[in-house]
Amino acid sequence: MAYTYREVYQEGTAMLDFLPDARIDARRLLEHVCGTTVQTLLADPDRPVSPGEYEKYLELISRRQQREPLAYIVGEQEFMGLPFRVSPHVLIPGQDTENLVEEAMRELTDGSRILDLCTGSGCILLSLLQYSNSNSGVGTDLSREA
Repeated sequence: MAYTYREVYQEGTAMLDFLPDARIDARRLLEHVCGTTVQTLLADPDRPVSPGEYEKYLELISRRQQREPLAYIVGEQEFMGLPFRVSPHVLIPGQDTENLVEEAMRELTDGSRILDLCTGSGCILLSLLQYSNSNSGVGTDLSREA
């Protein structure tokens, strides 16, 4: 049986209805599986989803039903406007981490050198370097998986 983006999205949303962000999670998982964007889903909701994509989508929905973080499922988390790869071996950056980066930026002067220990995804160091002037930095972590 052939499914469309709309049908698969509605099914995923229904399966995640106990989660506060069911619609967002279902959409992000569908985007991830189909390698597309929300604009494509909105512009062509009747576009077919392949049987392989459908099966993969249901697998990811099942993982989300078990409350596995969405960022771990898709392997990415946006932080301060930048995409970062994440896995269960690193912490998912959130608002507290963003506050830390913003506070650190207030303390940096041009030409600062930054050392990020236990860097994980690297989001702190890379965000500081992206949004500051003429700074350099090194990040390191004991975990090979990080």
